[in-house]
Amino acid sequence: MSNSQPIESPYLTADEAANYLRFSSRHYFLICVKRDGIPCLQRGRRKFFMKRELDQFMAVARDATNPTRPSKRTRGRKRAA
Repeated sequence: MSNSQPIESPYLTADEAANYLRFSSRHYFLICVKRDGIPCLQRGRRKFFMKRELDQFMAVARDATNPTRPSKRTRGRKRAA
């Protein structure tokens, strides 16, 4: 008998990717893939995702939803003369 280790794939299935990104369901995750353009490799009806690409996509999405702006303390105040 062979003592082989399972092969580590760089790809995640849709279920694994949804769990990795902590989506509540695979169905909702796949809607976001189609709507937001989350990068994937498609083979037939199956979609595969790379963790590195998912991390990059989420970093860009995070930066887009949290633009840099002045702090609340300085916003709207006038300078003393």
